[in-house]
Amino acid sequence: MAVYACIGLVGGVIGGLLLLELPAKVFEFAVPPLILFSALIIALNPRRKAAARDAVARALPRSYQAEHAARIAGATTNGALCDDPWWLWVGVSFVGVYSGYFGAAAGTLALAILDLGKIGPFHQINALKTVVGFGANISAAIMFIIRGSVYWPFAIMMCIGCTIGSAIAPPITRRIPEDVMRAAAVLTGIILAVRLGWSTYL
Repeated sequence: MAVYACIGLVGGVIGGLLLLELPAKVFEFAVPPLILFSALIIALNPRRKAAARDAVARALPRSYQAEHAARIAGATTNGALCDDPWWLWVGVSFVGVYSGYFGAAAGTLALAILDLGKIGPFHQINALKTVVGFGANISAAIMFIIRGSVYWPFAIMMCIGCTIGSAIAPPITRRIPEDVMRAAAVLTGIILAVRLGWSTYL
């Protein structure tokens, strides 16, 4: 967990540097495909797939469950990082850079990559996803502050808006079916990507 947190920290710094050092036009041209990419990740819903995989494992005979648990425990204690596939390190590094540079749906992307690696049950990879995301976001945020790139009036208003939204939204969204919320998020992302792409490329 500590190593993956460090990967997130370094990735956040790299992504933040790319955002600050590359010309603004690069970000402008990258935003439409990145938003579309985020919408597609949400549509694929890796969280549900990972949870469903664990539900299936729990429904199997106890002998298989014990074997599965022993295999996970052995991977955790005997080999740890050296047993993780190399592409998993690359994928998590990409998530860190992506979080520092853009960030939309980064948590969902991290969950999808970690689940493909089959390094543990859903609740463990979900926790690891949070650690990686926190490392990437906090390192990028600190760098933005140090570099004087934060426009504080907007940042403060966004913080206030997020605080109010986090208090108001959950009671409302809990009454809306999950598939409807996901479809709305995907549709909004696609429309926004098309609108920004039209104004940027044409």
